[in-house]
Amino acid sequence: MRILFTILYLFAAIISNAQFLRVQRNGNMRAEPNTDSEILEKIHTGDSLILLQPNQTNAYYHVRGGGSGQEGWYTAHLFEKLKVT
Repeated sequence: MRILFTILYLFAAIISNAQFLRVQRNGNMRAEPNTDSEILEKIHTGDSLILLQPNQTNAYYHVRGGGSGQEGWYTAHLFEKLKVT
């Protein structure tokens, strides 16, 4: 089921010209862009995220989990941006 959600989100993101991110190190997706906020989801090396806003806030990006669909904030230095061609 997780694979199906991943495929659907990737397809929707491609259609909307979204930016994809590949996680480089394990981390936490948070409810707000700071380390004191609630942890919404554990993010693992190799996971894909969809960038929702191009600008950083407090060194975090607003993202959506590629498999879960969860929206939250992930620290900017733990992923790489991927080019969609």
